[in-house]
Amino acid sequence: MKSVVSYPDRGPWGDAHFRGNCSGRLIVDLVEQFHPKFFVDPMVGSGTTREVCEALGVKGWFNDLRYGFNILADEIPVGGDFGFMHPPYFDVIHYSGEVWGDKPDPNDLSRCGSYEEFLAKLNEAQFRLYESLRQGAHMAILVGDVKRKGVLYPIQRDMRWYGEPVNLVIKMQHNCWSDRQDYTGKFIALVHEYLVITRKPNAWIIPIRVTEMRECDLRRTTVSTWRVVVQGALETLGGQAELAALYSVVLDHRKAKEAEQRGQDWRAKVRQTLQRYPDFKPVSRGVWRLVPPGEVATDD
Repeated sequence: MKSVVSYPDRGPWGDAHFRGNCSGRLIVDLVEQFHPKFFVDPMVGSGTTREVCEALGVKGWFNDLRYGFNILADEIPVGGDFGFMHPPYFDVIHYSGEVWGDKPDPNDLSRCGSYEEFLAKLNEAQFRLYESLRQGAHMAILVGDVKRKGVLYPIQRDMRWYGEPVNLVIKMQHNCWSDRQDYTGKFIALVHEYLVITRKPNAWIIPIRVTEMRECDLRRTTVSTWRVVVQGALETLGGQAELAALYSVVLDHRKAKEAEQRGQDWRAKVRQTLQRYPDFKPVSRGVWRLVPPGEVATDD
């Protein structure tokens, strides 16, 4: 395998009409790369991994919610040396009640009411697979990104990584529903997935990597330059303001507060900044506006 893989021909394994299933050629490559003795897949979907392993003579345990196995509650009854999971990508495809079954299943990860609920259940599912594996085993999780109203939800970044990271493989997607859509404007079509491969180094101690989303209020820092402070203040005021209004907003910034405590004339610094940078233009006496990006002129 290489760090980027592509399988235009998905191969004969599994059901090609089962939405969201991956190419069996990926499983072939994983088997040839890691030589597992016992393969475990608790989200087998249409049966691709089972059929590949049978064809290659690899023993394994394969199950799915559609067959009655709930990884969030049921025990994986065997300890394999390679675990694979291809979960839903949040609610991109609804599985229970649409792809299979007559009604939605509350344990179906594709039926979660929020992205946060989805991540929590995905992490639980990963953990249950990981803990069932033998010491020294590898685990591979195949996931993609989700985009909603211009916001990217990078599942592989947001989910937990259990075990020692071994590889992050980019898998190109082919023959997707999105390939048939006409995207215009700023939308960039998602045409790849991520295969996160980790290793279980210890029977008891689990290395866990967690991504944490934080918000930093620039008004509470002193690292920003005066140009950035003035720009933010004008943006807060709608792009144009009198100096008095601008001062009132800038005063809430830690940079201005500390300057005032030191007896420095930060208002003079604001005026100097307005006059110095091409981002700011006077409208009338004591009134300044923020120049739109396309109108900013520089000396370059």
